[in-house]
Amino acid sequence: MLLVVQQTFSEVKTDCLISHKGKVELSSMDELLPVMIFVTVRAGIRNFPVLVKIIDDYVRSKNVFELEERVITTLYVAIEDISRSSSWESKIKK
Repeated sequence: MLLVVQQTFSEVKTDCLISHKGKVELSSMDELLPVMIFVTVRAGIRNFPVLVKIIDDYVRSKNVFELEERVITTLYVAIEDISRSSSWESKIKK
């Protein structure tokens, strides 16, 4: 699952570069956050907050690199934003 999350971040950044012909790059997690909120909602993964917590526990137990920690933090913030907007289940496409 961690690999899938990392690949998703990479794809989002790459797609942004391609669609803006190399003129716009999402270089910070703050720039990626709105896109990840959209991707998270559209993915429609049930129990996504639980899955992120499992990944976070794994990442912390393995003393992984800073990038993985930043990715997990961005996902937590995305989940928090989605939860504040309305209930999690109502955001997930049926």
